[in-house]
Amino acid sequence: MNEKFQDDSGIGQLRSVLEGLLPELETSNSKDVTEALKQAKSLIGEVPGSYGIKSPLSKARRWFQKADADRQKAREFVDESLSVLASEIAWRQDAKQNMLPSIREYAEALKPTVGLRSQP
Repeated sequence: MNEKFQDDSGIGQLRSVLEGLLPELETSNSKDVTEALKQAKSLIGEVPGSYGIKSPLSKARRWFQKADADRQKAREFVDESLSVLASEIAWRQDAKQNMLPSIREYAEALKPTVGLRSQP
């Protein structure tokens, strides 16, 4: 759970990855867009708890694997990923400020008692 609240989790940098896809969607051929989406999914997958951001990109990629690629529909899925990213960043920042101190305090309070029940 702690890794979701870390500043270095990488979630903040995902916006530039997703926004970098938008020009690709408009101008590149299907093969290039499919590869760009695949690379973006790989980068996003390295961030803990990023499934909701990555899932719409899989749908966008499927649209470009069809013979009649629908750029607008794929754009909607990338926009959905951006929206999920914004909500992920918001709740993580809120949780880091409001919940994490209490969780750490609770964890510290439990440290001395962990394992006591299993001792004779």
